[in-house]
Amino acid sequence: MTPIEKIIDLYPEYKFYQIEVKDPKYHGHIQNDCIYINSLQSEEDQAITLLHELTHATYDNENLEKLKNVPALKAEYFARHIANREVRRYLA
Repeated sequence: MTPIEKIIDLYPEYKFYQIEVKDPKYHGHIQNDCIYINSLQSEEDQAITLLHELTHATYDNENLEKLKNVPALKAEYFARHIANREVRRYLA
């Protein structure tokens, strides 16, 4: 079972989609109960992105599309921190 499959199995309440986006800056996003991940990124990056978006789903309660306010920036930092910490469990 791949790291991505392990993560997806833990969250049956979400729908996961791997999409091809040629922009190297796009990693993924969450929209309602759907999480989209760029399949052109490395497996490690996809796992980190999944965890990042799941952290948003779990802890955020506001629209983060406009990253110009402090709460949105803090939410992005928090999600990135949690994802980078948790991904080690799935890549080992």
